[in-house]
Amino acid sequence: MLQLVKRSLALSLSIPVKPGAIHRYSNDLDFERRLYEMIEVLPMLEEAYRRGQMLADGRIAASEMDLGNIIGKALRAAMEASGERPLVGLWSAGVVSAAIEGYADEAGIKAGGSLRSLVTRILYSTTLRDSESFLEALSGVGDSDLINAIESKGFSASSLQLSSPSLGDLFEAASSVDKGFMINSKEYGELVELSKVISSSKNIAVGVVKAYLQLAGSALKLKDLYDLSQHAELDASTLVKLDRKYAPQRDLLNRLLGGVFLATYVAVIEKGSLW
Repeated sequence: MLQLVKRSLALSLSIPVKPGAIHRYSNDLDFERRLYEMIEVLPMLEEAYRRGQMLADGRIAASEMDLGNIIGKALRAAMEASGERPLVGLWSAGVVSAAIEGYADEAGIKAGGSLRSLVTRILYSTTLRDSESFLEALSGVGDSDLINAIESKGFSASSLQLSSPSLGDLFEAASSVDKGFMINSKEYGELVELSKVISSSKNIAVGVVKAYLQLAGSALKLKDLYDLSQHAELDASTLVKLDRKYAPQRDLLNRLLGGVFLATYVAVIEKGSLW
C-alpha cells in the first residue's frame, strides 16, 4: 500500500531524537521546512505508484517507467517548497519505493518477499534518459557532493552516452554520500539487516532511532552513536546531549535519513503494518 511508504517517510523524518539530524523537536524551523518538502513530494509518490501498477499489468515496459523524470520533479518541488537544497536521498528513495509498492499491489504479491527482484527490475531497466534526468535534477538542486561521487565512478553527464548507466548504477555510486540510495543490488543485504534493527524493537519509534544510530556508526564512523544503538534502552537525556553535539553536522547526518526510511519501509512491509 502506498500508505506504508508515506507513513514510513513521515516517521523517518519526525521521530525524535535522532542526534544531529532533523526531528520534530528540532529547535529551529528546519523540521517545518522539510515537512513542506514532503507535502510537495507526495504527488510524485502517487505518480510513481501508478507507473508501478502500469508495469505490473503490462501497460508499460520497465524502460518506460520514467523514474528519472519523476525523481527530478520531486526534487525540484521539494527545493521550491523549502527554499534550500532538499533531502535528495530521502525523496529519491520514496519515489522508488512507491513504484515498487505500486507494482506489488497490482501484481498481488508481497513487496517484502520480492524486494530484491523488484529493485532489479525497476531500477536496473531504466533508460539513458532516466539517468540524464536524474543528473540534471541533482545539478538543478545544487547537490555537488552527489554529482562528484557519481562522476568519480565514471558517470559524468558528458560521458553518459558512452557508459549508458541505469539508475541502479547511479544509485550505487551515490550511496557513498547519501544512504537514501542504498536501495540498490549491492547494498540490499545491508538494508535488510538494518531493517531488522527496527522490526526487532519494542516499538517503531525506538527502532527508527536505533537504526539511525547504527547507520551513523557504520556509515560515518561515529562510535558514540553506534555504541548507543547497542543499548537495550535509549536514554532520552543522552540523546538530547548528543543532538546538541552533532547539530553542526546536520547536513551530513541528514544524508542518513533516506537509509533510515528504507529500513523502516522494509520492516513495515515485512510486518504488514505499523506497530
